[in-house]
Amino acid sequence: MDPSTTRKTFLSRIGQARLCLSEASDHATGLLSACADDETPNVLASIITAFSALSGQLELSQRELEDSGDVQILKQLTPVLNNYRHLFRRVDESISMILAAYEAQPECFVSRSGPMDKVKSLYVQFIADEGEYLRGLDTLVNVFCARLTADEALSKSDENTIFSLFPELLEAHKKFLKDLKVCLRSYPDVGLGSIVTSTLPLLQKDTAFSVNSSASVSCLERVVKESKSLASLLKNIEKEKGMSLKALLARPLTRLEEYLQFLEEYRKTISPVAPDFSPTEEAIDGLQEIIDTIEQRGNVADNLSRLMDIGDSIQGLGQNLVQPDRRFIHGGQLSITPEGQKKPSADYVFMFNDMLLYCQTTGKERLYVGQIWMHTLSVQPIVAAGDSSASPTSFTIVDGKNKYTATTSSEEQTKNWIFYIGKAIREVERTRKVFGVPLKVLMRRETDSDIPMIVDKVVHFIYDYGINKEGLFRQTGRSTQIEKLKDQLNQGKKVFFSENMDVHSVADLFKHWLRELPDPLLTWQAYPKCSAALEKNIGNPEQLVQDLAQIVDGMPRANKYVTQHLLKCLKAICDNEVKTKMNPGNLAVVFASNILKNGDPNANPFDMKYFETVNEIFKTFIVNYDQIFGPIEAKRFKISKRADRKSATVSSSSSPLSVSGAPASPSVLSPPSLSSSSPPTSSGVPLRDRERRKSSSSFHRASVLRASSDSSDSIKSGVMTVHNKKKWSNRFCVLQQGSITLYKGHKERRATARLLLIGHQVTPMDSRPFSFTVELPDGSKTNFSCKSAEEQDVWMTCIRDASSINIPLLSPKSPKSLF
Repeated sequence: MDPSTTRKTFLSRIGQARLCLSEASDHATGLLSACADDETPNVLASIITAFSALSGQLELSQRELEDSGDVQILKQLTPVLNNYRHLFRRVDESISMILAAYEAQPECFVSRSGPMDKVKSLYVQFIADEGEYLRGLDTLVNVFCARLTADEALSKSDENTIFSLFPELLEAHKKFLKDLKVCLRSYPDVGLGSIVTSTLPLLQKDTAFSVNSSASVSCLERVVKESKSLASLLKNIEKEKGMSLKALLARPLTRLEEYLQFLEEYRKTISPVAPDFSPTEEAIDGLQEIIDTIEQRGNVADNLSRLMDIGDSIQGLGQNLVQPDRRFIHGGQLSITPEGQKKPSADYVFMFNDMLLYCQTTGKERLYVGQIWMHTLSVQPIVAAGDSSASPTSFTIVDGKNKYTATTSSEEQTKNWIFYIGKAIREVERTRKVFGVPLKVLMRRETDSDIPMIVDKVVHFIYDYGINKEGLFRQTGRSTQIEKLKDQLNQGKKVFFSENMDVHSVADLFKHWLRELPDPLLTWQAYPKCSAALEKNIGNPEQLVQDLAQIVDGMPRANKYVTQHLLKCLKAICDNEVKTKMNPGNLAVVFASNILKNGDPNANPFDMKYFETVNEIFKTFIVNYDQIFGPIEAKRFKISKRADRKSATVSSSSSPLSVSGAPASPSVLSPPSLSSSSPPTSSGVPLRDRERRKSSSSFHRASVLRASSDSSDSIKSGVMTVHNKKKWSNRFCVLQQGSITLYKGHKERRATARLLLIGHQVTPMDSRPFSFTVELPDGSKTNFSCKSAEEQDVWMTCIRDASSINIPLLSPKSPKSLF
């Protein structure tokens, strides 16, 4: 047969194979989604028979190509042939598995009431994926391990290093798959989230691979180099099974990530009020903890070295890749083509946990092209024109308004890239992103506060600069400033809300945050309870207030505290209605539908009764703040006061102040522009007593700076806001016996002012929360503002008791009066 005829025959057979694969895929998908009829199993069985016949024809084509002697055709078509052989093997195994499952439990596939719902379809898909993973583990243990150790080709120590953990893991996942199938029969009584949650202790076994995985791969590479016979045997097994032993050894690590991604997709599918919603969230949190444990065992030094090497290898980068908390995740060949262009602008990508960096390869060098921040990135499949299926080797990267087509050389690489990008996006959401992130995720980042940082900052800012603004929260802010602030916060950067910022922009930013919470601030469960209480207590406002107070108190702690913190601020705005022109009704229109949502997926989102209900409930919250949120405020006060006393005890026993007389330096995490501009916190106590968290080195550094000017022991020190020339300014205050000295910052050597405490009086202010006035005998007054009622009481008591007995000498350059 001449080469052209051979080529034509081969391509014809490839066409038949493609049609056969397409038909198999359609029928298998129909069976899995329960859109099948009684003939579907017979069709699939016939397809498997056709696979066998086609495989024989392709083998014949291989021999014909080799006999033709045309090296060029052989070189071109052999990879195609091998690819279809691999596809046949994979599809054959998958369809055989589906048929076996169908024959064992047909009721799980075809519902008597009609097609399977999407949630159950995901459940079935999860079981199918777990079965495929289990077959990989079984192949590793019962094929690779059994055959490589049969003739004692591996030493006992090498065998233990490579394979010792896998038999136990295989048994654990066999039990997991069995439990999944049992629960499927009870669906929907037992959901996927519930079964994964109960199996978390079993999945903990996978953490052992964080230590053993690299050791297993290294040992395998070594023994293969040392023994040619072992290398040949391994190559034959891999060719026979179509699996790589190295890939199987690393598979348990990626499988946990797959569980997490699948459960997150499952959570998006089920209703927020479904019984399995909370167990699914618990399962996601548990899996994330396991993955975090694995990643924490990674070598920090290796990652640092990797970042430096990557930075050195890229020409024109113009930035230092070594940044706090940055980790390298994945890298390799990936063509990036901006939308509207025909040619790729980059062909190699490095992906980190905060950004994706793409380069163009020129010879042996890689030239920097651009980067995309992970907090703005999303991935979409590409749909080919005229075809309903996604392109197997391409996907779309979306960066805000910009789109890029990413192309790989194989379907497997495409899956890998999508997997790793998804992993990086999830990490950004857990560790950096602020908007569109669940409240409980934000709270995990807080170590010294019971509310998220953004809530604390915004409320501080509103009290300091917006409490008298007309139309606060009703008027829109500057869109450019809002987007810039959102972008900075989502990158994990520290944002300082200064007095130069537009108050309405900051208020609008906070509304964006509330609106974008995945779960409403008052939780999905609160709406039906609140609406029922409102309907039940028509004409009985006292009982309504009691019922609402009980509902709010039953919410998770973070939701409850943030709501109380917000409502106290909104009540202060309403109390100042003469200037703000905002009353409970106005604020209800702005906030109610954003924090109290109906979780019923069948509810009409434009139902006017819903808006009337939530507005009435929200107005009740504001008007009856003391009765509904007063107990919560008191509880926060009590908890924070205990923590304050405990912190003070630790500070008094370990602080070097008693030796050096230096004031404590505030935390660098609490910039003066925010920490001292403290609004009344909801509990009446400071939520961020950061001064007590500094290390002894910071105390020592501060003491050295002021040793010459502050010779007497300080009684108290910290940041307060001081009123000067119609302006409130942050100052670091040091109270000593007979004087109070002010500095611009805790590291400043020179004092900006010093007030002599001789015959002075200390009285609270009514015009500003948590503030007080120090009045001297000559009639001069100085106003100070604190973070909370407790801090105000402490400062006032200390200043009253600090009357001068021995007046300290002033430096000739020190000011003799405050201003």
